[in-house]
Amino acid sequence: MTPERPPTPGTPTHEARDAAKESRDRARQFWNAAGTRLGKGTDMPEIMVFAAAGRTVEQKRGLARDLTDAMVKNFQVPAESVTVQIVESPKDSKAKGGVLFSDR
Repeated sequence: MTPERPPTPGTPTHEARDAAKESRDRARQFWNAAGTRLGKGTDMPEIMVFAAAGRTVEQKRGLARDLTDAMVKNFQVPAESVTVQIVESPKDSKAKGGVLFSDR
């Protein structure tokens, strides 16, 4: 019988490889379960809208609702998985055609 050689430095042991595989399997199970709860894989679409400041909360609500409805219809995802983020810039920090919005 040949004596077992010590592992080469930097080479994972069988135990380390098994532990890493188990960790990957647990992560895969978690994400598969998360996707099942959402109903359609792991699709979690996010829409970012960049706009000059000045819209009312009612306008932002309407936009968020309309964008969410469009994602539900076209991407076949549940409404609760859609994130809409409205990023507003002060009018003196946004320009179009070289002219600040505050100067229009």
